[in-house]
Parts: sequence; structure tokens; C-alpha cells
Amino acid sequence: MLTLFKNLITHHLRIATILLFGLLIVIMSVTFYVTSHSQSHGALENEANEAILRSAKQAALNIETQIEGKFALLETIANRHIIKGKFGDKDASMEERIETLKYEQQRLSQYGFKRFGILDTEGIAFFTSGRKLFLGDKENFIKALNGEKSISSVFVSQYEKEPIYFYTVPIKDTIHEEIMGVLFATSDAWKLSEMISSISYAKSGYAFIIDKEGNVIAHKDFSQVFYGINLFNDLPQIAAEMVKGMSGKGIFTDHQQQFNIAYAPIAITGWSIGIIVPSDEVYERSTHLRNSLILAFTIVALIALIIAYTMADVISRYQKKLETEKMEKDADLLTTKNNYETTLSALPDLMFELGLDGTYYDYHSSHNELLVAPSYQLLGQKISDVLPKAASDICQNALQEANETGYSRGKTIELFLEQGPTWFELSIAKKPVQINDDQPRFIVLSRNVTERKKSEEKNYYLANFDYLTGLSNRIQLENHFHYIEGLAKRAHTSFALMFLDLDRFKEINDTLGHHIGDKMLIESAHRLQFLKRETDIVARLGGDEFIILLPNTDYDGASEVAQKILTLIAKPYIIENHTLNISVSIGIALYPNDGKDMEILSQKADVAMYRSKTQGRNNFHFFE
Repeated sequence: MLTLFKNLITHHLRIATILLFGLLIVIMSVTFYVTSHSQSHGALENEANEAILRSAKQAALNIETQIEGKFALLETIANRHIIKGKFGDKDASMEERIETLKYEQQRLSQYGFKRFGILDTEGIAFFTSGRKLFLGDKENFIKALNGEKSISSVFVSQYEKEPIYFYTVPIKDTIHEEIMGVLFATSDAWKLSEMISSISYAKSGYAFIIDKEGNVIAHKDFSQVFYGINLFNDLPQIAAEMVKGMSGKGIFTDHQQQFNIAYAPIAITGWSIGIIVPSDEVYERSTHLRNSLILAFTIVALIALIIAYTMADVISRYQKKLETEKMEKDADLLTTKNNYETTLSALPDLMFELGLDGTYYDYHSSHNELLVAPSYQLLGQKISDVLPKAASDICQNALQEANETGYSRGKTIELFLEQGPTWFELSIAKKPVQINDDQPRFIVLSRNVTERKKSEEKNYYLANFDYLTGLSNRIQLENHFHYIEGLAKRAHTSFALMFLDLDRFKEINDTLGHHIGDKMLIESAHRLQFLKRETDIVARLGGDEFIILLPNTDYDGASEVAQKILTLIAKPYIIENHTLNISVSIGIALYPNDGKDMEILSQKADVAMYRSKTQGRNNFHFFE
């Protein structure tokens, strides 16, 4: 046998090489396949489950941050003197406090608040809608009366016949350390579901929220909330861990389909958020890996046998040459790769390769902190799956423009990342050589322009608003004047320009200091804003001088407003334990009788104001 083997090697090198090399390839392929598949399959499954858990924790943190932001808005309102029941040197009535809340309700509706109200210390709730209810026995109101802000679970309102939930914050008298009542606001339950609607995983994974009783209070299918579905009925063990505020992951079966679930607590609320993903999507990468390994090892084995068959007779002569050439090529490839990676890492922008339908195919950048999700979660997904709708629509339109013209520049999107609102400017170019004629590919550069955006917004604010009071400045006043002048011309109506000057304001600055004077100017501006209609504009010219434009206003209307201003400004100011009194002198000019441009009307209103000064102050006069 040994002699036969030696003869085979000596005289039939090609056959011997094929047999030996083929056997070696088969053994190595099978061994490597079994080892690689076993290790990689377990690693991928564990990575996928941990990724879902990280997504759940991040989602819980994002929701908690949004809720904290809403609490901060409510606490700011609760700290206002009038909400605490003080208006100057007198007690504010509940009607006055509720009237103030109506204004705040309109201003904060963009944040999802629907109804506002105040609960007194007797437990009676006064809504801005005019309703009164006893809510002093409700858990979150009891917490607020004990000085703790809280949020209720979702329940169906008997009044509105829709699911809602309450935010409650205590109204505190910080001087006497007393709870004076509760400021509360309601929000539609679907807002909570809308808040988590953008949270997804893989192709069909979705998020939901349960309260401390296991009730589903946010879900992509809002009917789950409306009909009061309880998680204890379907997943009692997982529901028990969630209501205890635990983080974890698990697997369950529903209608013969297996799902993976991960959950994390939303600490500030006592709620818990869960993410459910079909298991076949979670382990999709592992399945692809197995099939790829089988195909790859089969192809490698066949190629190896073919190469062994055709090159057996030249292996010995060219082995060193081939090894040398291979080393040189590997070195060149490594150098090219390193140069390429170094160049890409030096770019300040995020670089993506996208399809026309918004699918992510590739990503390069060293700034992973600017991604809305980890890069491995982006690839294969569409922009509509990972970006908010507004940003997704802008990106999709820019891709369409680049497909038609070859490029798109200057489009900006806003994303809410962990570090806060972040603005990006997009530059998109269509690749000249496409991999698939049916699906064009695009290179997208996304540049972080947040600082530039903030600078533009700051410059706009400084150019149009008074830095101290937040009122309009002269530039915005002139723009508004031209606007209402045009309306008045077309409608043949009049409007009034009021020139206001605080009486003896310099004495307050000289005796108490400019910081007290500044606070008095701010409070005076707030009072003027409180009186104005939606179409009116209040502007500060500088110092203690203000101008008010009253569209569609005649002599009688301007007189009525002027009297209200005199009354409101004359009410005492409480600033840093100082009780101060001040009055205002007002001059009024009417368009078009007194003039048809702002400079003339301002001058005549100024003349009328000085007449008020000379006749005892604290009054108003029209230009005559």
C-alpha cells in the first residue's frame, strides 16, 4: 500500500493532488462551517436580543425626557403669581386664574395639552371649559396636593367620551411652604400612541406602553387602548415584571407565531415600554449567515478542486512567486483601504448610499453620535422607517429631484437626537453607474448645521425682538404697520397708534437700581401683552417707551383700551420684596386722520403723550 501511494505521488501528481487537496478541502469546509455557524448563530441571536433591549431602554429614556419637558412647562405656569392666586396686592379670583390658563392653553396646545384647570385645596377641579368636578380623591391629584408632580393612567373621559390622561403639578407658595392647589392639564391618549409610533425594530417590530395595572395605554393600534386591553390576560409573567419596573427580554408565542419582547421602565411615570418583534425577523441575519456559509463553502470547494486539477503540475515551480505576488497585492489593497478609510473618517459629514425608495445600502462616517439609530439598524431599512415623517418627506423629495436632475442641494431637516434638536443640510448626487437599472443609487452627504441654524435664529430674534422684554422691536413694528396699513386701505377703516411712557420710571432706576427697573419693564410688558388682542402688536422702542398698534380701531375703541392700560399699569408691582407703584402717560394718533405713515403718526402720538405728562400724568390724550 505504501509503495502504491509513493508511486501515485511520483507518477500521477495531478491525481494525487486532487485527491489529497479535495479531501482536505472537504474536511476543513465541514469543520469550519460547523464551528462558524454554531458560534456566529449564538452570537447573532444574543446581539439581536440585546439590541431590542437597548432600543426599549432608549425609547423609555426619550419618552421620559419628553414628559419631563411637559412637566417643566406646567411648573413654569404654576410658579406665576396669578396662578398662585396673587394679582398685584390683591388675591386673584378663580375666574381670573382660569382666564389666564385659557391663554396658556392656547399657547401650549402645540405641545399636546388639551384642557387646563386648577384644583383647589378642597379637591374641586375648575376646568378652562367651565366644568367643575370633585377630583380630590384621585391618586395623582392626591400626590400633587402632597407636593409631588405625577401623571395619571389613561382612562375614558365621561365628558369627552375619549381616552385621556392628566398631568398634575403642585401650586406652591414658596415663601410659606404651602401647597395652594394643583395645576393640571389633560392630553388625548392618542398623543401618547403617536409619540411611540416612530419607534420600530426590523420590518414589523413595534412599541407599546402599559401602566402600573398592566393596561395598554399606548399602541400602534389605538383600539388596543380604547377598549382597555390588559397585558396580564395574555402575558402574565412578562406583565408582572413590567409593572414592577424591571428591564428584561423574553420570548412568547401568539397564534402559532413566535415573538421576541424587550421592556424597560419609564421611571417618572411608573409605566413600562415594550418592543415586540417577530422572532423570524430577529434571527433573519442568522438564517442568511447559514445559507451564505453553505453556498460559500460549496463554491470554495469546487473552485479549489478545479484549481488543484489545472495547476497541480506548476504548483512547485510557481509557489514562491505566487506567494510573493499575493503578499504584494495584499499590501497594496491594505494601503488603498487604509487611505480610503482615513479619507472618509476625515469628512465632517455623514455619508450614505441610498436607493430611490429611501433604502439605506451603505454608510461611512466617524460621527456615529449623529445617527438616529446604530448603523447596523439603518442598513436595509428605509428612511420612512427611521426618520420622522417631516424629515423623511424632505429626504424623499430631494432623492426625486436628484434622480431627475442629477443632484440636489440645500435641503435641511431637523432630527431630535440624544444631544437635542439637530439640523442637517443634505447634498445628494446620483451615481453615474448603477448596480441595478431598476433602482438608481445616490450618494448623500448630511452635514450638521445646528450651530449655523442657531446663529440664524438668534440673529433673527435680535433683529426683530427686544432683548429684555421679548416684545417686538422697531423693525418688526414697521413691518406690522405696513401690513395693517394695507388692510385699512382696502377696507377703508381706521387704526390707532398709542405712544406710552412710564411716569417717573427714572426715579425707580436711581433709587433701587437698574435690575429692579428691568424687572418692572418686563412685568409692564407682560401686562400690556395680557391686554392685547391677537391682531394687536406691542413694541418697545427703548427705555420705558412703548408703542401699541390697534388695527380696526376708532376713537372710542382706542379710549377704552387706553383706560384699561392705565388701570392695569397702576396696579402695584411686587419685585424682590418691594411693593412699587407706577403710572403711564399715553398719546394716541389715528390713521388716516392724523397721518398715513408711521413716522408722522408716531410723532403726533408722542406730542399727545407729552400733553398727558404735562397735565398730571396717568392719563391719555388724542392728538389734536
